[in-house]
Amino acid sequence: MTVSVYDDAPLALPIPREARLDEPTGRGLPLVHYCSDGWGSAQHGGLEPTAKAVWFRFDLRRRGLGPDTPAR
Repeated sequence: MTVSVYDDAPLALPIPREARLDEPTGRGLPLVHYCSDGWGSAQHGGLEPTAKAVWFRFDLRRRGLGPDTPAR
């Protein structure tokens, strides 16, 4: 499963960093990195980008959640 989150600030591609304890932001990408099976970012809109996306992927079969998994 792949999830993409878009916004309209194309020039500031995200970079993971360590947030200080007193900072209210900066924890999202490290969480995505830790919890997902892969992630990345991309600009959209052609030669002059108009948006960007951050995507992350979960390998459902590796996690035992494929289409043949019985419902719980």
